[in-house]
Amino acid sequence: MKTRSTASITLMSFIVFLFSCTSIKRVNPDSLSKTSRIKKIEKKSGQIIEFSKTGLGQIYEDTVVGKDAIQKAPEYISIPVSEIVRAWVEQPNPLMTLLSACLVAGSVLVFLLQVTKSATYLVGGR
Repeated sequence: MKTRSTASITLMSFIVFLFSCTSIKRVNPDSLSKTSRIKKIEKKSGQIIEFSKTGLGQIYEDTVVGKDAIQKAPEYISIPVSEIVRAWVEQPNPLMTLLSACLVAGSVLVFLLQVTKSATYLVGGR
């Protein structure tokens, strides 16, 4: 019973950890910087372009450069910032990252305490 609860706590903590380190925010093209990790853009024509995980969009000399996730083309595409209406950027979420790291560390600590108690019992301790 203890190992099942420990396993479920660890699994839930790990899932929180995976999904809480970053968040996606919609921004105006004016607020894009060279360090922005652009996930998706909407052009003035209404076309929405999603970038792949391996080729997230980045600003380079007034253009957004990245790999298109929908067409899965091997080459990079470039779109002038002047043609962009909206952009969705990936931003780190420090509070949720800290919380999830604490959850994972706490579940590991609970697991180690349970293993230590059962090991003491097996070798003749109380």
